[in-house]
Amino acid sequence: SALRRTHNLLTSELSRSRFAQETLDQSTAALADLGERYTDLDSLLNNSKNLLGTLVRSQKSDTWYLETAFYILVTTICWLVFRRLIYGPAWWFIWLPFKFFLLKPVYLLFAAFGITGGSSATAAVSSVSSSVSTPPTIRIQPSASGDRPTFRRGMDQRPANVVPVGGGGAKAGYDGRPRDPSPDGSMSRKIGQMAEASREQAVPQKEEPQQPNQPQRRGDGTILQERGDIPRNPKKKMWEEDVEAAKHQMRKRDEL
Repeated sequence: SALRRTHNLLTSELSRSRFAQETLDQSTAALADLGERYTDLDSLLNNSKNLLGTLVRSQKSDTWYLETAFYILVTTICWLVFRRLIYGPAWWFIWLPFKFFLLKPVYLLFAAFGITGGSSATAAVSSVSSSVSTPPTIRIQPSASGDRPTFRRGMDQRPANVVPVGGGGAKAGYDGRPRDPSPDGSMSRKIGQMAEASREQAVPQKEEPQQPNQPQRRGDGTILQERGDIPRNPKKKMWEEDVEAAKHQMRKRDEL
């Protein structure tokens, strides 16, 4: 039984080793095939690169690249010179005279004949003619209606509503008080009397002194009682100068 068991173990190990060997062989073959394929891909890329370079060299030489770069540089320089030196003077001395002395007359001629912009041209011509024509006459009419006013005798003898100034100073009255310079019954005197009456009403009356027997009240209506012989609150902290000065001196001595 032991020999048979040993034989079975050897057989199983041998079969495992054979399977491992076969797997190793297959993986080696697969790796070799993959390496060949990658080598073919690299060679294909290299060949395509070489082919492209050959085509470019055969069609475009180094002289062509130099000529192209030279043409681009010359074009850039010409554009800069035109934009910086020629464009401004050409605009002022060529385009604007051509526009105002040739295009404008032609356009106005076409507009006058109704070829282009007939309505706008007629409106412009009508506005110009209306502005050039003589202005309309101004008619002046009287604003008052009826006949001319007539004055009766005695109208100029009425006292004018004026306030005389001066009056001999501020103390020109008989009793030493300032005298109102306005006449009696005038509107200014009435206004002054009304102002004095309103000022007298606005003066508040003096408050009567509070009687000593009347109890004092707070704003909320609570009656304040006199302290009398009631002792003060012992917990209330009060400042005592002599005690605090002694404490301060003792604290200084302790620090020294």
